[in-house]
Amino acid sequence: MFEGEVAVEVREGVGHVILRRPPFNVISTAMARAVVDALTTLDADPAVKVICLRGDGERAFAAGSDVSEHQREQLTAHCDAIFAMVEALVDPRGRPRIAAIRGYCSGGGCETAFACDVVVACEDTRLALPEIKIGVLSSLAANLMARIAPAGRIFDMAMTGEWIDAMEAHDLGLVARVWGRADFDAELETYLQLYTSNSGEALSVGRRLLREALSRPLLTSLASLNQAILDEATVIDDYAEGVAAFLEKRPPVWTS
Repeated sequence: MFEGEVAVEVREGVGHVILRRPPFNVISTAMARAVVDALTTLDADPAVKVICLRGDGERAFAAGSDVSEHQREQLTAHCDAIFAMVEALVDPRGRPRIAAIRGYCSGGGCETAFACDVVVACEDTRLALPEIKIGVLSSLAANLMARIAPAGRIFDMAMTGEWIDAMEAHDLGLVARVWGRADFDAELETYLQLYTSNSGEALSVGRRLLREALSRPLLTSLASLNQAILDEATVIDDYAEGVAAFLEKRPPVWTS
């Protein structure tokens, strides 16, 4: 499915979105639009509990967006497509999004990865916001990353264009897990099973409530989050099943 610049696969509850522009999976306008289409399809698929974005091959997740499309006559369409992709990734009304990055992840690659809920990385991962080298600050990626890591460090990355490695990204909180090259695929599969072993409905509802709460000031969000948990998160059948299974000391049997 989507066998062009973006491939889509569904396996064992995971919807895989694969960026395919070898060798560095640079993000084009067409690729960004295809990612939006893939997310729309996978979010509507009841067999999918979690979505995993990754790059084809081992050299890069995505080494930026296509600079050849930064010419003024193409720039508006390109930026619109990138922002639409980021909005689709951030949208609370969808499955959890995991970015699995290895090799180079820079510029538009960081915009894609850090719009996801969680980023995991290979030990060979290198991150940068190098747009300043062509005369523009990487404002979109920096905005996303500064919501996770110390803003001063992200400003430093955006204003210098310098690279950081996977372990520094982990220390900054940008990356949740770092795995070795040899074990990366196996570790990723095991990690995704932590999601698919849970209730798909609970994951999606909980993600939406968390995303919405984080978009509001803390004091404003507390009362509405409390009510939303009571009205939405705890009324699903899988919550009743989870409580019953815990009290009865048995594994839960999820409906989704």
